[in-house]
Amino acid sequence: MTFAEQRRHTEAMWRDVIDAFYPGGQMVNISPSHRVIRHGGKAIKIQYSGDAVAIEPSQSVEAEYGLLKALDGAAGPLEPTLRSLRPGWQALELAWVDGHLLADVLVDPAAPVPSLRALATTTFAVARRGIIYSQFRGRHIIVGDDGRMTFIDFGGSRKSSAMRALLHTFTPVARGGGGWKAAPFWYLAKKIVDRRRRPPDVDATVVKRMAHWSFAEQAAEVGFDLACAAGRHLSAAEEAIKRAEKEDRDIVWDIPTVFIGPFYIRGSEHWELLWHDITRATAPRNRRVTVLNAGLGLAAIFAADDGAAEVRAYEPNKHLSEAAGHLKAAFGGETSTIQTLPDPGIPADLDMVIQISHRVPREEQAETLRAVSAARDIVFRTNLTDRELDDAVGTGRPRSVLRTADGWRLVHFGPPEAAPHPDRPA
Repeated sequence: MTFAEQRRHTEAMWRDVIDAFYPGGQMVNISPSHRVIRHGGKAIKIQYSGDAVAIEPSQSVEAEYGLLKALDGAAGPLEPTLRSLRPGWQALELAWVDGHLLADVLVDPAAPVPSLRALATTTFAVARRGIIYSQFRGRHIIVGDDGRMTFIDFGGSRKSSAMRALLHTFTPVARGGGGWKAAPFWYLAKKIVDRRRRPPDVDATVVKRMAHWSFAEQAAEVGFDLACAAGRHLSAAEEAIKRAEKEDRDIVWDIPTVFIGPFYIRGSEHWELLWHDITRATAPRNRRVTVLNAGLGLAAIFAADDGAAEVRAYEPNKHLSEAAGHLKAAFGGETSTIQTLPDPGIPADLDMVIQISHRVPREEQAETLRAVSAARDIVFRTNLTDRELDDAVGTGRPRSVLRTADGWRLVHFGPPEAAPHPDRPA
């Protein structure tokens, strides 16, 4: 089974379950073994164990539910409920918590400085109930509008005595990685202190997102032979990506975190979530799709795999274009419809246009939008104002914001005659 066939099988399976039990749910997170959706006033963590998907007992939603019940609200007002959906499928339902992920707050210069006292207060409350918390990561903690912190992920945490949990949690150092290092609570606390002392360094964030990942190391973990055809293409793609990042480190903003079969590329935003947002707004099936500044070619690959009639992908960077070719070959599937070209030249017969790169300078965005404004659907990443968007595309077509991050918006411009999407702000 190719990686593309695996993806189609997996997506169909998840779509069937979510539509059956939580229709209309908004996707929040995606991983190989679970998905988190927002449905009504709840956050739903759905977990699947089957098709060779192994779940460690401590990582199961059933184990999380047991810990949350033992906490009895000490981690925040989560009101947990465990629900069995189908054989192999379980869902942990939690009350939705308004706020922002601590990870986002720590890198946003405009966000209020998070409170170290709030982190310590929630941590102490959890440890006092005998829970050794193991998810001291910014993406697993919500900072509410009142500054309080809520722990939302208890995977891998475990029950113990209160004294042992307090000692384990607040001991300053822990052994790991061949030596001693700051214990998880203190490591996260230092990030908050550093954020208080100085504003986030965007350059440092970029460098961090270039953190090393290796297909070879991952292959060893999952028992995959990189000497096969798909493996050779993955290795070649990795080398091309590294060359691109070495020449221009800002390219890392266009390298997403994406799963390809049992492998992942570690980058900035979550690709599956991004693609989910795009295809909720407009579907590529039977469309002529034009992808500008295609990067790794993922939008082209996924559009072709989702049934696009034709895909044209334009990428001026030779290293990224090379990586895209290797990823296309490794992925397999319906990629014969993809044409990869170096120079846009904006074709005249536009139908659906996707431009999700961060590399388009602000002064060129309006020009590009005007050039593609004849397309029936446009998905465009931009940091232009609403007035500038109106000047470029006109005010007569519906516009919706699919997501915002790092000062950029991903905007969908629908057909001029279409009504605004009911689930999107116009």
